[in-house]
Amino acid sequence: GCGQLGALLAKDLCDEGYNITVIDVDPEAMRRLDESYSGYTVVADGTDVDVLEANGIGEADVLIATTDLDNKNLMVSEVASRVYGVARVYLRLNDEKKKTLVDGYNIETLCPLRLCEEEFYHMSGLDRLHEETR
Repeated sequence: GCGQLGALLAKDLCDEGYNITVIDVDPEAMRRLDESYSGYTVVADGTDVDVLEANGIGEADVLIATTDLDNKNLMVSEVASRVYGVARVYLRLNDEKKKTLVDGYNIETLCPLRLCEEEFYHMSGLDRLHEETR
């Protein structure tokens, strides 16, 4: 997905010399990419296995699923990991409870709410009083 996170990661990784392909169903989303982005863009549904295959999922070293839709991210991540054996798969999840669906696979989850919470406690120096209730 080429939302804010996807566009930022694509630009940064491209700047580091990685070959990047961004897939998003919305052509307007590609406008989020920095003008220095030199990777590929594909306007298509990234949950379509034919689209993934046509864009090199079989040779990919890394897949990052960053849409705002958990179920799409879960599906693409599982296909990448379980069907195509992509070595490193990263999955954005808004609903942390869905993480159990990919436990046991080589899929790392990024939960924005949890990351913000952790950063808040790190920055503030405040203690978590009820850690056991989480």
